[in-house]
Amino acid sequence: LARRLGPSLPVYGLQSRGLDGRPVAESIEEMASLYLEAIRTVQPHGPYQLGGWSLGGVIAYEMARKLREAGEAVDLLALIDAHVHGLTKPAQTEPQLDSAARARLAFAHATATAFGQALSVPDEALAQDDDAMLGHLLREGLRTSILDAQSGPAQLRALFNVFRANLFAHEKYVPQPYDGAALLLSASTAAAGTPRHRGWEPLVRGGLQVHDVPGGHHELMQDPHLGSIIERLREA
Repeated sequence: LARRLGPSLPVYGLQSRGLDGRPVAESIEEMASLYLEAIRTVQPHGPYQLGGWSLGGVIAYEMARKLREAGEAVDLLALIDAHVHGLTKPAQTEPQLDSAARARLAFAHATATAFGQALSVPDEALAQDDDAMLGHLLREGLRTSILDAQSGPAQLRALFNVFRANLFAHEKYVPQPYDGAALLLSASTAAAGTPRHRGWEPLVRGGLQVHDVPGGHHELMQDPHLGSIIERLREA
């Protein structure tokens, strides 16, 4: 994304605390405050242009809210298929898992997607135990040379710790209204019953602009789907 936007639209990436061994952040509000501290070392005052994909969009939303409350200008808030938690209810046919098992399963599927693979292990097995789930993903990562044997185990565990903390933070976050405008790039392939506005419409008081972009949630940051995201961001 940063390379494709080019030098005329420089991007500063913000990474979840915890990947470097420090304690994870446990709430969206805490994440937003940490990211704003980092941003102010580069740009002390607005106007700001913020954006994020998935949970990153939720954090960007809270950052924009905090900035507006502090009297700063936010010229752009771009939510890339970010959604308010609890939009859709799980199907009655789905197994009822506790929060730890849900986190394991969600991480396994997200990581397999990043590896460009389908999971070959039943969901029930992946949901049962941290070590078993991480061991399976490590083997797949080594087989495809995405991970190496020395750093792979620590990398995966750090990623899982952050993923789990982020998942729980999203689930407990109750977004407050935002008095600015926002751009929502909404994945055209979504689960049945998912509203196009992803839950932001009643919260964004300054006007929500929604554009459908081709692809599913996990595909948007990869070619060939990235082209539509780049085009919309350049326009904005």
